[in-house]
Amino acid sequence: CYDAGQHIMHWVTMRDWGYKRTTSRIACRFTDPNTLHSLLTRHGFCVEHQYADWDKTPFSPSSSSIISVCRKC
Repeated sequence: CYDAGQHIMHWVTMRDWGYKRTTSRIACRFTDPNTLHSLLTRHGFCVEHQYADWDKTPFSPSSSSIISVCRKC
């Protein structure tokens, strides 16, 4: 389920391994580009580059990921 107020997606995965059952819980925070930029600058970072993936594809508003290369200002 997605907590829109906190921008956190919660996943629960249940597995039946035949001899035991396990449950995994994951919480991932999703941050929009403007909020990410504000958080970084507010905490003293300068954004040097932003990419859409680890292959350094240029970031665009339609990108599904943001890889930010920052330095402390």
